Amino acid sequence: MLKIFDEEGSNWLHGYVQSAKETLSSLVSGAVSRASFLDANKREDLPLTEAGTLVLAQGAQIDGVGGSWRSRLLPNVSSTTVVVAPSTEHLAHSLTEILSGSLWQQFVGDAAVYTAEDGSISNRVSEQIMLVPTAAWSLQNIRLIAAGWLSRNTVIYLGILLGLLTVLTALMQWALRSSGVRES
Repeated sequence: MLKIFDEEGSNWLHGYVQSAKETLSSLVSGAVSRASFLDANKREDLPLTEAGTLVLAQGAQIDGVGGSWRSRLLPNVSSTTVVVAPSTEHLAHSLTEILSGSLWQQFVGDAAVYTAEDGSISNRVSEQIMLVPTAAWSLQNIRLIAAGWLSRNTVIYLGILLGLLTVLTALMQWALRSSGVRES
């Protein structure tokens, strides 16, 4: 009987396969956690100082999340947005500044602090992304939800794309072989 690998080669192959498995597992678990299938880890709070003239925060409450994949992927969500300032004058002035220019586009995540003195914005990016339907179900909305989800989960997108290319390649090879055309 022919021995392909000796003890050293077998250990190398086992280590290589184990390393590849761990890498793939970490990529998939990262994509799944970003897709809100798993609970997000705790993060540091946004630092608040006396110089901050406006705090803008948004929170969401998930209503009746069951065990089904559909309710985890597209939950019923009610959201609340809070805008806080030290005084009504600060609130009016800061909102006028933010909404009149391009500063509004710099607000991302679930909380932000605007400092009027230097025009800076400190953001706390949300780690949990929820896809929430905001309109009636239609082919256009399903396409947009799928595009949003796939843009956040590029590893899964590339896996699906690679799988489709493999299937199309196999179908093309089968079609060419069954057509009777041979290379000469």
